[in-house]
Formats: sequence, C-alpha cells, structure tokens
Amino acid sequence: MLSNCSNFNYVNCKPLSNKCVKQNLKKRKFKEHVFSTLDQCINTSHDCNSIMSQLTGRPKYSNKTKNNKSIATAPIVFAKVFLNKKRTKFTHIKILLDSGASSSIANERLFQKLNTYVDNSTVWNTMAGTLSTSKRGSLIIKMPEFNETATIKIDCHVTTNKSNYDVIIGRDTLRELGITLNFSNDTVTWNNSTISMKPPNCNLTEHYFINDPSNVEEASDRMKRILDAKYEKANLNLLVKNATYLNKYEQDTLFKLLKKYESLFDGTLGKWIGRP
Repeated sequence: MLSNCSNFNYVNCKPLSNKCVKQNLKKRKFKEHVFSTLDQCINTSHDCNSIMSQLTGRPKYSNKTKNNKSIATAPIVFAKVFLNKKRTKFTHIKILLDSGASSSIANERLFQKLNTYVDNSTVWNTMAGTLSTSKRGSLIIKMPEFNETATIKIDCHVTTNKSNYDVIIGRDTLRELGITLNFSNDTVTWNNSTISMKPPNCNLTEHYFINDPSNVEEASDRMKRILDAKYEKANLNLLVKNATYLNKYEQDTLFKLLKKYESLFDGTLGKWIGRP
C-alpha cells in the first residue's frame, strides 16, 4: 500500500493567475504593459505580453503569482498512450510522477481495448487522493516532452476512480527509468532532458514543453552562421597566389579559368537557368 506521499496538497491549490493568449486574440485586445528591461520584454514570466510568449503562442508560467507569492507545482508530464495492441490509435494523457507511490496507477478508460487481469483489491493514498484498484494491466506510452521516440511499457494497477490525472507513475517505474524529481528547483530530469514542474491545473494547450533536439539546435546555429555570412567579391589573384601547392604554370592556368567565369565569384546571388 502506498504511504502518504507529501505534506503538500497538489489537488486543491489555487489555479495559476495567467491570462490565456487565445482569449486575448479572441477579444482582439491586448493589454498594454511597460517593461523596465529588454530581458523582461523578451522572456517575462508574470504575464503573456512578452515576445517569447507571443512567439510560442502561450504564456510562460512560473511558480510565483503577481504578488510574488509561491504557488505549488507538481511533477506533471504530458504523454501519448497507445489505446490498442497494434499501436495504431493513441491519445494524450496527463501523468503525475509520484515519488510517494510504490506502484503505478492508471484509469480504466485507457484499457478499453487492452487486456487486464484481476488482482487483489487495494486502496491507495496518493497525491491525487485516495484510489481503489482491483485489476492490473500494461500501457505503452511515449513522453515527447523528454524524448520524441522512446517507448515505455508501464505495469499499472487499474482504477475506476476519477482523478485529475490519467496515470500516476510510482517509485517502481521512476527508479527503473531513472527519472529525477528535483524539488529544490522544481524540475524533472530524464535521460539528460530537463523540464519544469507544472501547476496542478495545467493543460496540454498552454503547458506542453517542446524539447528541441540537438540536431535542430545545430541546424539553427548553422542557419544563423549562413545568414551572418558576409558575401563579397572574390580576389582571384590572391586566391591563385595562395595555392602554393601549384607550380607557376598551373597557377596561370587556374587563373585563366577562374577569370573566364569571373561573374560566378562577384559575391552576389544569381539565378540558375536550365535544368537542375
């Protein structure tokens, strides 16, 4: 049986006081706000008027209210769960990572086309409240906030009780996967990927974390270098002179060839004519 997981009640805390960008768009009105620094303008955390929040389409939430009072956050992740054995159908679910739970628990609605088997009736005390189970089953899930491709099999107790969460992942799976819950800075880490904890009333639309893989970051850096590149006319004389591995005759021949097509090296973009 699970022990009481925490002194904090994550279910009954007050909702986050952020205005949704979609509501602003619907009303066609944007609240005017004056920022004292450029950094606040780009990545402010107290409302949805920042450049960052407008670009991402959702406000950046924090663990403080406008009165600078801390509000409770919880280790919550959004995931995909497959609803059939062939893995052709899936739905998005809200998962609570509960270090106070010895085992994992999932709602029965996720098992409509999956096998379950009868188990001993048990009552559990979790962050999400008291839950009762009498069946067990397995779920195949992905947690794209951490990794887009990794597939995980979770053995769960099945509950019919309603909860704010579709799945509660307990210590057995947390330990097996090597997931770290860091309450000192409100983060969750798995396989070198770290995301922030979320408010209990979080939703997929506003609080889904997009994890940019390293190859995307590298491609972005490369694109920036290309955009920052300085295009100028090539100095053919200097280019040939620096080709010290060529003898005098070879350098003269190379120079004549480059000079013939000098327009290709004028530092401007051209237009390709003909078949690729």
